[in-house]
Amino acid sequence: MRKRGIQAIFLVGFLALAVSVFFVSPVRVATAEPPPIMYTLTFHHVPEGMENPNPEFYIFGVELVLLPLENNGDYIFLGWFDGEMGGPGKKWDVISATQTLNVHLWARWIHIDDTLGTIIYVSVPEEVEITDNPNPTRFTPSEEVVLVDLDDTETHIFLGWFDEEGNEVTSILRHEVEEVTVYAHWEEIIIPNLPNFYLLGASGILFVVACLLILWAVLLFRSLPKMKIFVWQQKNL
Repeated sequence: MRKRGIQAIFLVGFLALAVSVFFVSPVRVATAEPPPIMYTLTFHHVPEGMENPNPEFYIFGVELVLLPLENNGDYIFLGWFDGEMGGPGKKWDVISATQTLNVHLWARWIHIDDTLGTIIYVSVPEEVEITDNPNPTRFTPSEEVVLVDLDDTETHIFLGWFDEEGNEVTSILRHEVEEVTVYAHWEEIIIPNLPNFYLLGASGILFVVACLLILWAVLLFRSLPKMKIFVWQQKNL
């Protein structure tokens, strides 16, 4: 009997172990996610005391848009380049999400006196004079010049600004050339042929009225004899 009791205890223990293995879910151990992969950003040629709005690192897998610096007095910020000042270098506007290296970028500057270009305005047709032009005559590579329409003249309607090939131009964008020419196109106002007295104003109207009165008086004078004969005939009937 004692032996059978021991066997029963072992059987129950075995069954309990089997149930725990097949029906009880295993214990899951929480594992921490790996930290993000970060790389450094080093910016050069940033003036002392000027705040750089860009971070000093970037995260792999996340695109980072590079922000510009403010202009420094007479120096204009042209952008971030991977080559030193004067070197070839490529301009960087963003850090790609697939970038995997520590990045060094240089701020590139240019003095305003070295960048000013000239805008020349030409009228088409040439006999129409451009007056009171609100648009600037100089521009810089970091500036977008939005062209303002001209007012119509007494004889022509302004159609817009165009380039030499006839394409409409609404703004001038960061040109690297020293001179840009834009053309003001005009359409002539056609005045219909009107009687001269309309063009002469009040004096012309008075002149025409006087002529009509004189003509009426002449016709009336010439018709008087006929009227007298008609009246005499009526009396003798």
